[in-house]
Amino acid sequence: MIINWFRRNVYGDWYAHIRPRSEMIIRMRLYVTCGAPNSIIAVDNLNAIIKDLADRCKLEIVDILKDPLRAIDDGIFITPPC
Repeated sequence: MIINWFRRNVYGDWYAHIRPRSEMIIRMRLYVTCGAPNSIIAVDNLNAIIKDLADRCKLEIVDILKDPLRAIDDGIFITPPC
């Protein structure tokens, strides 16, 4: 069950609008280092897992060597060695 947004009813009270499970979208973010063997394996494994959920799953791959500030903003400070 996903709380999509909050609304006010006719009495002015706030309530949560709950999105049905069939409409639920899974959002994943994978942090990788460009061309590292473990990164390539991780991307392949995750793509294999989500191929059946392609219409309900959004995958974002962040390369920390190309966009280091994004990783820092997202709280990624230490990564495994290549």
